Amino acid sequence: MNVVALFGNGESGKTTVLKLFIAAVMEKYGSKAVIAESSAKKPTPISLRKEIDMFEAMKKRGEDCDFHDMYVIFEIGGRRIGITTDGDKESELRMAMERFSDCDLCFCAARSKGDTLAYLRKVTKKGFLILHRQHQVLGERAADMRPRQARANFAMVQSLLDEIVFQ
Repeated sequence: MNVVALFGNGESGKTTVLKLFIAAVMEKYGSKAVIAESSAKKPTPISLRKEIDMFEAMKKRGEDCDFHDMYVIFEIGGRRIGITTDGDKESELRMAMERFSDCDLCFCAARSKGDTLAYLRKVTKKGFLILHRQHQVLGERAADMRPRQARANFAMVQSLLDEIVFQ
């Protein structure tokens, strides 16, 4: 199975990057990206970005907030692409990989320690494990580091998707 996994600590932004990635796939491929299956009812780039903005605003205010995991299976150019934000527990990841068994490429999240990363190493025949972490930086540039890392990881997963879809 071809798997691209963002792995990192909890609250490091893996789910945010993957939700933005889902929105970007819909925008980039438009009607060529047919949603074959999804846990969300009619996801749109706008609804995904609104959810992310709401979550980030609640976190800044110190409010207790829960970011809902989701999955989508796209059909793009005759290929099936699965994307899931699940990955905190091995059981969630195992279910996602079973759901994506007929996909050409899967994108997921995983914790950097424990069972999820070990499971991914077992099932991934070809793939990439991309470290995604919050940078501990002091000073005025600290706020810029997290978005910069997220953009770099986003660009990497986008280029991997393009490579698979267009080979």
